[in-house]
Amino acid sequence: MLEVHLDFESRSYLSLPVTGAYKYSKHLSTSVNCMAYAIGDGEIKLWYRGDSFPEHLRTAIEAGALVWAHNAQFERNIWDNVQVKRLGWPEIPFENWRCSAAKCRHANHPGGLDAAVERLLPELGGKDETGGKILKTMYAPCRTPIHKCECLPRCTCDCRCNCVPICGCTTTSRKTGITAPRMTCKCKTVCKCKCGCLCRRQWVEDPVSMALLGEYCRKDVLIERALVEVLPEWPESEIEVWQLNERVNDRGVPLDSELCESAHRVLGKTLTELSTRISGMTAGVITTGNQIQRIKQFVNERGVNTDCLDADAVEALLETELPEDVRDVLQLRQITAGAAAKKFSAALEVGQVDNRGRGLFMYYGASATGRFAGMKLQPHNMKHGADTTGTFRRAVCSESMDVMKLLYEDTIITELGKNVRAMIRADEGCTLVRCDSSQIECRVLHWLAGNQHMLDTFRRGEDPYIKLAEKAFNKKVNKKDQERQVGKAAVLGLGFGMGATRFKAQVYEQSNPKITLTEKFAKHVVDVYRKDNAPVLKFWANLEAAAYACVTRKQSTRVGKLSFGMWGEYLIMRLPSGRRLFYYQPRFEGKGRNARFEFNSPRGVRHEWAGGLLCENAVQATARDTLVFYMKQAELRGLDVVFHVHDELAVMVKKERAEWAERTILECFAERLPWMGDLPCATEAKVWEHYCG
Repeated sequence: MLEVHLDFESRSYLSLPVTGAYKYSKHLSTSVNCMAYAIGDGEIKLWYRGDSFPEHLRTAIEAGALVWAHNAQFERNIWDNVQVKRLGWPEIPFENWRCSAAKCRHANHPGGLDAAVERLLPELGGKDETGGKILKTMYAPCRTPIHKCECLPRCTCDCRCNCVPICGCTTTSRKTGITAPRMTCKCKTVCKCKCGCLCRRQWVEDPVSMALLGEYCRKDVLIERALVEVLPEWPESEIEVWQLNERVNDRGVPLDSELCESAHRVLGKTLTELSTRISGMTAGVITTGNQIQRIKQFVNERGVNTDCLDADAVEALLETELPEDVRDVLQLRQITAGAAAKKFSAALEVGQVDNRGRGLFMYYGASATGRFAGMKLQPHNMKHGADTTGTFRRAVCSESMDVMKLLYEDTIITELGKNVRAMIRADEGCTLVRCDSSQIECRVLHWLAGNQHMLDTFRRGEDPYIKLAEKAFNKKVNKKDQERQVGKAAVLGLGFGMGATRFKAQVYEQSNPKITLTEKFAKHVVDVYRKDNAPVLKFWANLEAAAYACVTRKQSTRVGKLSFGMWGEYLIMRLPSGRRLFYYQPRFEGKGRNARFEFNSPRGVRHEWAGGLLCENAVQATARDTLVFYMKQAELRGLDVVFHVHDELAVMVKKERAEWAERTILECFAERLPWMGDLPCATEAKVWEHYCG
């Protein structure tokens, strides 16, 4: 089929990494500097701003050519929102877009163009460094003063901008009384000179810079086209999943803009107060809780040696004997370091006028398994435990610090972070209907391993966490006991080969209130789990043996519902769904129990125990395939998915249709594909106006 490869280089007052492609492409300041494109294997050609649209490209598009771009979400939005709407370019059907970055991640390679070409096509020499430097001066207005006023008098103001007349509208400064053209530019500076012009930053667009940018763009298309050729096949079934995820991104996540704005201001006030406190404590040596080097020096000078101030390190220090002033400073550092609360501010950057955050989900974000990942607001990392009563929202939206302190005292930032899920809120008159697969990874693990003992536990509706806790603690355990938390951590965490030391740490990290196990008891729990789930241990061993046979002897093998084989430089694991997982340039180092499986991952060479790694990948990938199936079923039944997180998806409907939507989504999760066989699944649906719990 005819293919077109293209790449845009754009400019805007907005920052693309901050706002995302959707908001960026709709901003009036956004425009395209140049485009490089190639039709099939033909010559790579350039289009510059002001040129007419290439007719041979129009012919290819109208003939139904597939259009490839690297991170196609950006090119698709620029094409639709800038070039089509403003310049009248022909529309490209959604179904005809393809993404080379998605194809890279599908094969377990880096999604970035630089990293992908360095690994797969080093002979192409990577991206154009000179053009890359030029790009950095052209994607936003320059910051150097250019005195080139069209009305003759030279600009004498100190705004470091170029004076350009915009319109006849004027505004008068309350502070200075100066009347000047109304501010419509980003620098927000009133022109102080008498020329009556508006101060505005100047774009770099000289012929030499534009030519260098064009060559940079041309090199990107050359690399992108070559990558598409050398990568393993991207099957149509997975292209459909990518398209489904893009439709979810296009709809956008409904955001509570009022809550986000209020939370942003409350956070700012709280940080200002904390900065004042920490400055007073240290006589101005430290002025904010984020001055890591100053805090380290302050702490070390008082006899407390530390070279790390991340969350775990600070928490560990606070459990020791400390001088009072050091404890106070570390506690303020712990409070101000909370990143979760800052998601409210990030939501304001991403959110659009219709209160939607778009482009928040990445296809194959976890390239080893194909699971989706969060972007910008990172919905996958939002903390559990959001308030369900509405008290938090009312308090924050009041923006009263007295009310916030009365309710939350010194934990305002912690509460903001804990309730960050509340920013996702259905539109007026609508509600969210959520459904998730309970304990899906645990169920898939024992299904793949053929562990009938655990499968029967799930089918009978018994609590596997309590059963293991009772064996480990040798006593009766109920649902509210802390011992159940230990059982839960064991059932969910020990299935991939985790040892006692890591298990002990994980129990402490995940429990609330904190549970501290001794090393001896942690080892006892691990032993109980492994004795009780012998088929899982056998599954690990069989996976390692299968991978070893494939890599060292090129021998295709099966392990239960999974199969292994080699394809060129890739070890391939085929899942029950038929989807393939890729491991590039695999090899084994060492022998016996010391053998380590090595392969090139997107983050470099990994050295892993094959049994645990392959087990974890197979389980998470299979769980992902079930979620994808449920998403497709929901769409087929007329439900519009607005977000998906791990093993949960949510749709938004009118309140009067909530009961129908809940019933329908449960029907979707009850459906089965032939490959799912007797996999025991359990689902739960919830109806809330906002995302909580």
